[in-house]
Amino acid sequence: MTGVASVKRRAAAMAAYSGIFCGLSVCVMLLGGVIPVATYAAPLLASVFLVPLRDEFGRSCAWTCWGAVTLLALLLGLDREAALFYAFTGFWPIVREDVNARLRPGPVRFLLKTGIFALMIGAMYSLLCLVLRLDAVVSEFGEMGTVMTAAFFVLLCLCLHLYDLALGLIVLRYRKKLRPKLPMIR
Repeated sequence: MTGVASVKRRAAAMAAYSGIFCGLSVCVMLLGGVIPVATYAAPLLASVFLVPLRDEFGRSCAWTCWGAVTLLALLLGLDREAALFYAFTGFWPIVREDVNARLRPGPVRFLLKTGIFALMIGAMYSLLCLVLRLDAVVSEFGEMGTVMTAAFFVLLCLCLHLYDLALGLIVLRYRKKLRPKLPMIR
């Protein structure tokens, strides 16, 4: 009987923590739509909440939370660009561990991450400009010109690398300091 109770307790904990972290992520995403400068910061901050879910309940729970937050940000959010930025980059905390586990630190890992970031950004802006045809984004890139648009993409890739480094520190801090204090069901 205790085995069944333990499984039920774990399922209840997973549902509760998933709901809490999804709600926090959606709140951050909605605040990002209110504050115009947070178009790129809010999705990256919202994706940090996937780390405890991945560590405690597995990748499938984290992927489900990412999908729910993406859907809610697209439906409720004011800033479509921020919602799509979360859709295309918000899963990075889930995938990051696999990339880091397969490759040791060095230029190959850096180039692979740069390629992944460039693909994510390129796919997102292709969808925004070519499929959804958001006039504000299309006119913004038109006004910037080719050189400034290329510089924007390079700087955005650099920001994603800095986010990856910060995420490594956040994960380390979570595992060493915060995780032992949380009453999660293991």
